[in-house]
Parts: sequence; C-alpha cells; structure tokens
Amino acid sequence: MSLTRLRFMRQAWGEQEMHFADPHAQMVFKDRLENLSINNIRSIERMPSANKTLTGGLFIGSTELRSFEEIKYFTGLKYIIKDFYNCPNLGGTITIPSSLIEISGASIYKTGLTGIEFLAQNFKWGHGAIWECKNLKWVKMHSIEVPQKNAPNNQYLFDFALVNNTWKLYVPDGSVEKYRTDHNFQNLGDRIRPMSEFKE
Repeated sequence: MSLTRLRFMRQAWGEQEMHFADPHAQMVFKDRLENLSINNIRSIERMPSANKTLTGGLFIGSTELRSFEEIKYFTGLKYIIKDFYNCPNLGGTITIPSSLIEISGASIYKTGLTGIEFLAQNFKWGHGAIWECKNLKWVKMHSIEVPQKNAPNNQYLFDFALVNNTWKLYVPDGSVEKYRTDHNFQNLGDRIRPMSEFKE
C-alpha cells in the first residue's frame, strides 16, 4: 500500500462521525457539538457544558447515562471538570486518556462505576475527584510519579470521600512504594497493588 493511500485512509477515518453506545451520551453530544467527527472529538480539551461552551460539566445530574467508554477516544482531553457529577446510573469502567492534565474535585461523584483507569503521567487531582462511588472496585494509575493534588495541603487524602474501603489502587510495579509512602495515598496501605497483579 502506498504512503499516499495510507494518508488518505487515515484522513477519511478521521472524518467519520463518532457514535456513542449509550443513547443519552449520543443525544447530549449531538445537541452540544456541531461536528462529531473523530478528528473533532480528538481535539477537545474540555467537555461541552449544557450551554454548549467547552467548560466541562458534561453529564451533571444525569440519571439517564449508563456508560461512557468512549471517553478513551478523546485523546486531546486535558481537563475533567465535574463531567460525571451525580450520575448514579453510570456503570462499567472508563479509561481516561493520557492527555489528562487535571481532574477537578467532585468530577466523578455518586456514580455506579466499578473501575477507573488514568493513563496520564503526572496529572493533578482536586480533593474528592472520585467521591461516593460505592460500587468502585479498582482504580488504575499509570503515572510512574505519584499524581499530586492541584492545591497542595495536608487535608483531604485521595480517598477521603469515597465511602468505600474495599477498592484497590493499581500502579506501575516499580512505583508501589512511592505511592505507599506518599501522604495522600499512604492510608491505602496494602490496597495499593502492582499493575502486574491486576485481574478484572
């Protein structure tokens, strides 16, 4: 296959429209974005709000949302700002892209998610970024260095608002001790596990 043909195929694929498995997610994006091409989805740094500005708050208060695995295709996403606030029926798992710079407090609040994966290195988090997610079984963080709070202080450990003391944090094998000795994560103790042990 020629290089020119390969480029043409990539361009054609990027212009295809993104379809979301969850009907509510499909409706929200159709309403808030004029262009649902894969290329446009990849360029979004903040999710569209109800007033159609790219300021976050994507699904605030949604009882209809059931899944949003497509977040992994938002490969330019830099900020998560209360996008999954009070979405009690959002279940399954989500994989947040490696482009993430910061997730604000209460961004994943009162959901039914069972797993959350962060691919990013050295991202920041607001206290209560994951809050009252009673079904949560695991969080995976691929960051070799321990992600730090966006406002450094000794209050509000990473899981202070999770109300679930059984979930496990999986981190790179060589970083387990770094996480276990970090002020914001040390209370998790042996619940911080090496990524190689992960089994869904």
